Amino acid sequence: MSVLAAVSMIALCVLQECSSQNTVVAGPTDTVYVNPGVSASFNCTVSWSTSGRPSIYWGRSRDDGATWTNIAQCYDDGFCNYFDGAENEYSVETTNPYNFFKLMVTSPSLSEDGHYDCWSGENPSPAAPHARLYVFSLVTSVTITGYSKGQTKTVTAGDPETFDCTATAGNPPADLIWTIGNNDITNSSEIRDISETGTDTRLYDTTGALLYRFNASDDKQYLKCQSFQHDSLTLVAWQILMDVLHAPVIQAVVVDSWEGNTVVVECLATANPDDVTYSWESGDQTGNTDTSNKWELVDEDGDDEVTMTCNASNNEGVTSLTEMVKKPYIPSVAIPTESLYTVLENMKDADAWKRKALTY
Repeated sequence: MSVLAAVSMIALCVLQECSSQNTVVAGPTDTVYVNPGVSASFNCTVSWSTSGRPSIYWGRSRDDGATWTNIAQCYDDGFCNYFDGAENEYSVETTNPYNFFKLMVTSPSLSEDGHYDCWSGENPSPAAPHARLYVFSLVTSVTITGYSKGQTKTVTAGDPETFDCTATAGNPPADLIWTIGNNDITNSSEIRDISETGTDTRLYDTTGALLYRFNASDDKQYLKCQSFQHDSLTLVAWQILMDVLHAPVIQAVVVDSWEGNTVVVECLATANPDDVTYSWESGDQTGNTDTSNKWELVDEDGDDEVTMTCNASNNEGVTSLTEMVKKPYIPSVAIPTESLYTVLENMKDADAWKRKALTY
């Protein structure tokens, strides 16, 4: 190589790239969510080198920053050169003194989904923070594996049960939310896999599993798996009806009637299956009312209160509740000895005397 050629190469380096390494760049780190076709932007702040003709690059990565594709190269005089027709999808805005460059993603589709950054010199490190653009695509379906929508599933209270759920072809990748009735039970689940749907589609399948022990309050409630992608996107759900077999749950023992010393009490309980049998205890008195949840006994002490135990059982177990019940208070009502007609006539006479006295 001639001396003249070597000098020319050094001069070219000075004019274009070599001094870029002294340029300080503060790139974007924000996460932006947009619907297809709605523009997005990222900002880059630059402190230029004072020698040569420094430049910065805008680029996009599809793989978490490991590989970058150049979008534009911008210089300290505000001029930007676009790579491979990128001006059709992007534009860079800047004004004098050219320390601030805004990258506009003009009409994003899934093709523009990815990581964005600006830099000087070498490509940014994958470990460095980068901006992230998500172009929305609602998941196409959510399914609980092996169950049709609304299907009834019979389980036994307390036994561990496992369910798998998949949200298909969405961007951003979906989180899975599990509920039983109005209760969020997502803490009993895990995400097992997030993978791209097909090749380079920017759509993702999310698969998760729930491990849960159902209880009596879950009976006849819907188990639901829902996909959550963003607050602005609709939840997509799949649900099945839970038939939870459980021993009786007694809410209370109440008075049905109380006549003299004869008391009828009622045991309020729920159970599955609901073929419940009842037995009772109160002091020395016991009873077995089979499938009736009411029992008649005697208030032996006559003190208007009775302590008793209700035992309720079905194929899943026996539950007992002991409570003290009291005779309901019935307020007394005074009945006038005079007829209603006489009372009204006396009131009219009293009003007449008042009017007469006022005329004097």
